[in-house]
Amino acid sequence: MIETFKGNYFEVGKQFGRIYKKNGMDLKEVRVNKDLLDKQKEIYQKYFPEILEQLNGMNEILKIDEDKLLFYFLAGELDWFRRTYTAKQCSIFGVKNKSGFFIGRNYDWLKLTEDFFKIYRVEVPKKNRYIGITDMGVYGRNSKLSYLFYCEDDAINDKGLFIGLNFALTYNWNYGLSPTNMIKLIAENCSSVEEALEIFKKVPLSYPKFF
Repeated sequence: MIETFKGNYFEVGKQFGRIYKKNGMDLKEVRVNKDLLDKQKEIYQKYFPEILEQLNGMNEILKIDEDKLLFYFLAGELDWFRRTYTAKQCSIFGVKNKSGFFIGRNYDWLKLTEDFFKIYRVEVPKKNRYIGITDMGVYGRNSKLSYLFYCEDDAINDKGLFIGLNFALTYNWNYGLSPTNMIKLIAENCSSVEEALEIFKKVPLSYPKFF
């Protein structure tokens, strides 16, 4: 059964929060880089403030240190990339035939992903509904259930637009949206490839991927 998260951003955040609380999320081990957090918050407030609303809903349930929560979800991926850059590879392909267009993808950077990845729906009023696929933020062989979180590695929305990401071989980074939040932004707001490209032109990305 595919999980469905439905409601405004605050309500969806609470739904995620209940799952994270059940999994034991407390983020006590998170070390906050205040300068990095402040810069990331500024980017999100300008380009994707709805994520902050979702995080507020999440913490309504979790009730943990706000800076740790914000750092983990707004700057955690970037902080990890800056400190532990490693080469990973995965692939996405499309096949079109008389029955339609089919997308195939694999996560070949960690076999552990097989134990955690999920497929789910997100339905927010006045936004495109989409189905997301997540590796749950698995980043190492010692990943703990309490640190796993929903992040869109792939999404297809109700307009038929698909977007997913693959590894890109570069060390460059910037202050900006995480690649998975970029996918969420595009899935919720775009109906075509052309509209998605306009998002990429104006919204900064924290570190590169092939989309």
